[in-house]
Amino acid sequence: MEEPQTTAADADVVRLQVEAVELGLHPSERSLLLTALRSALPGAAGIYYYDDSRSRKTFVNFDGTKFNFPSASRDYFVALGGRCDVPYEKYHSATQNFEKSVMAVQSMLSSQSDMFRVRARRSQPDPTTPTTSKRGAIHSLLKSIEQRSTPVPEFREEAHLTQTPQPSSTTAESETPVPKHLNPLEQQFVDLARISSGKDTVIEGQRNEITHLHKQIEELKKTLEDKTQELHEIETHLKQRDEEVTLLKQLSSEQTYMNTKLADKEKALEEMEKNTNELIKEHRKDKNADKARISSLEQIKFDHEAKLAENATTISNLNEQISELTTENVKLKEKMEEDVQESAAKFANYHDVQKEMAEDYEEVCAKNQELTKEIRELKAELNRRDENYNTKTSDLSFKVPS
Repeated sequence: MEEPQTTAADADVVRLQVEAVELGLHPSERSLLLTALRSALPGAAGIYYYDDSRSRKTFVNFDGTKFNFPSASRDYFVALGGRCDVPYEKYHSATQNFEKSVMAVQSMLSSQSDMFRVRARRSQPDPTTPTTSKRGAIHSLLKSIEQRSTPVPEFREEAHLTQTPQPSSTTAESETPVPKHLNPLEQQFVDLARISSGKDTVIEGQRNEITHLHKQIEELKKTLEDKTQELHEIETHLKQRDEEVTLLKQLSSEQTYMNTKLADKEKALEEMEKNTNELIKEHRKDKNADKARISSLEQIKFDHEAKLAENATTISNLNEQISELTTENVKLKEKMEEDVQESAAKFANYHDVQKEMAEDYEEVCAKNQELTKEIRELKAELNRRDENYNTKTSDLSFKVPS
């Protein structure tokens, strides 16, 4: 099967990936030794996994020798590189050198035990003797081992161990006073044991100190995330408040505009009502004048009854038209009042109400123009008839004998 080819977006960048490796865990503890991990993936410094949102990285608990995995099944990743390889190599090389030195001392003690006893009984040797030279070489070897085994802490992920470790029983035993009857080589062996125990104690103390610092860093990260979340919520709340203030300002300006429009409509209705009342009064005056003229003409013109009846019928028709116009004006007034009340009740839907009021206003204006036109025509007709009546009356007055 051919492997899929991936083309990088940048010619100067290459993306390297590592094949997944399956390692067996301890059946009861669900743990994995650091040595087993580094045998499969050399240079591994830690194991981590992501949460469900893949936005937060969490490292697996490490107690110094093994990784303790959680019970949940996840996709785990290995952190490669870092500064953990250097202290591990130093510690590993120092341990190997120390083991070689101990084995050499043990072989020397086992093969030359009698010689050591004889030399222990002798007086202090001359510094220029070969034995003194060997002892100086051993002392220099111990110093070099001590320098090479400088305690450097390894990477540690365990965050719940913050207490300072107590010295082990081996350290306590190594600090007990050494009997004075030990020969120099045995004394050097004891010194090597002390160096090893002290080195392990210092390493453990520095590991625990790093663990404590790591825990403090995690707590500070958690506090920072909480504060960041609170700040985000506050910013969201302030943004909502700003939007509410902007909306209230818009509603206030729109309400002021509608109040102004409503006041203008009420003023226009009052003027319309005033004009309608004036028209009604004028119509009544014209009607009374017509009746007076008709009554006077009935007394004078007996020979023109047919004409007078026709004129009376015309006047009656005009009166009916005036009544219809008056009734229509009253209905229009009531309708406008109902529209005003309805517009005040439906202020929330001011756009539709404004449109309806504008249409009603245009309709009323059109009807008023029609009424004004009809009234002008009626006035012209009445003036024309009055002129005819006056002319005929003058003619009749000339004809009636004195």
